[in-house]
Amino acid sequence: MDFEEKIVYVISGSCGVGKSTIGKGVKTIKTLLTRNSLNISDIYMMIPQNINHQGYVNLYAKMLNLNPEKLFLENIPKGGHLGDVDIMRNFKDFSINNTIPEEANILLYGLGGPEGKDKSYDAVLVKYSPK
Repeated sequence: MDFEEKIVYVISGSCGVGKSTIGKGVKTIKTLLTRNSLNISDIYMMIPQNINHQGYVNLYAKMLNLNPEKLFLENIPKGGHLGDVDIMRNFKDFSINNTIPEEANILLYGLGGPEGKDKSYDAVLVKYSPK
């Protein structure tokens, strides 16, 4: 399937490591949504890195008030975390294997950084437009 993606807004944040690491990621996502005048209910699918299935379902989804069915986690058992490749692989697999409505808001999310150092939290909002 051919598609054209339109990046609406990108936000990146960096914070020190601490017990609220997930909270800082959630704050990054909420800031992205606010800057685009969107609510979490406007997100068709959130496509994160392949890090921790239970962390996304039990923490991110609850803290964002996001239905866990709107998390693309299918690739976690199909190869796990492959570094920077995760998000693009997941986006490709999701878009090929699903019918996505015109103008759907898709949230891409990742975090990273060396152990014990500052972490970065990156969220990208994509407006989906099939060709």
